Amino acid sequence: MNKSDLSCFCCLSCRRDLLLKVFETRDVDESNIIEGILFCPSCRTMYLISEGIPFLLDSGYYEYFDTKGFFRKWSGKFDFSRYKLLNRKTVPEKLKQLNFYNGDSDSYDDLVSHSYFWKASDWNTLYRWMDELPMEGVVLDMGCGTGRCTIPLAKSGRRVLATDLSIGMLKKAIEKSLESGIDNITYFLADAEDLPLNPGLFSAVISFGVLHHVNNPEEIVRDVEKILRPGGVFYALENNASPLRPIFDGLMKISKLWNEEAGSHPLFKMREIKNFIKSNGMYPEIKTSTFLPPHLFNLLRYELAKKLLSATDWFFERLPVIRNFGGQLVIKATKKGIYKEV
Repeated sequence: MNKSDLSCFCCLSCRRDLLLKVFETRDVDESNIIEGILFCPSCRTMYLISEGIPFLLDSGYYEYFDTKGFFRKWSGKFDFSRYKLLNRKTVPEKLKQLNFYNGDSDSYDDLVSHSYFWKASDWNTLYRWMDELPMEGVVLDMGCGTGRCTIPLAKSGRRVLATDLSIGMLKKAIEKSLESGIDNITYFLADAEDLPLNPGLFSAVISFGVLHHVNNPEEIVRDVEKILRPGGVFYALENNASPLRPIFDGLMKISKLWNEEAGSHPLFKMREIKNFIKSNGMYPEIKTSTFLPPHLFNLLRYELAKKLLSATDWFFERLPVIRNFGGQLVIKATKKGIYKEV
């Protein structure tokens, strides 16, 4: 955790600012926190920081962690008896998602991040979004996985926070970031449906396939609008409920490309997403992408996969009705208002 990002976080119990107690750092100037505690002096709730990751979610979602061992190790640094862990009701579906992606973290990069289809898709979306992202402000990578978007964003010079529900995914992301020479990203464990973030701070939120993993996607859109500053932008990629979808689903049954654990909305209609966005004070711009099966792109080299994706998107975007049949919804939603530096 980067100490400078403390002001972005708030207590999930009372929504007030958190304080930080540092136990161990990676560097001499103590800016990169490895072990510590975030705590709320108002409601006496505490959140652990271990291996550089703040645990900003209900304690029921990290039963795998040796909390008692953590308390014993650092008892001389902090009076844990004066504070409590957040312990609300856990949701079985969310626990299922968490366990699935913790187990999937070892194979995720091989099946997704390194596949020619997803590399071409990232080039077609993320890297084009980065061309218009402001350099100032803070970018949130929501549902960051193993850092597929986070690391390129940080390499571009932007200040990035990244979150995921899976500790396995975050550990992979931190490992990859350090291998890339990047040590200033704050990765934090959190639930996308209950973000521990202060309002109006983020210039952009990026979400690759998060909405179709959750039970309440509209609530996430509502929270994203709150944490964006005026004029801030929400970028997302989601599954389109296209009439061509059965072809893709059939091919996935024959030859499975990646693992999936969807939530209540595995697919979205364009109108549905637009309504979510408009009803929460943002202006939507949505198009579709990927009119050919991902299997085909994986048969090509990366450069050819990029060219094929670009050419087919360009062609089908010019055809009435058909232009809405792409397998992916490429979403841009701008929060109303104009941000002014003060």
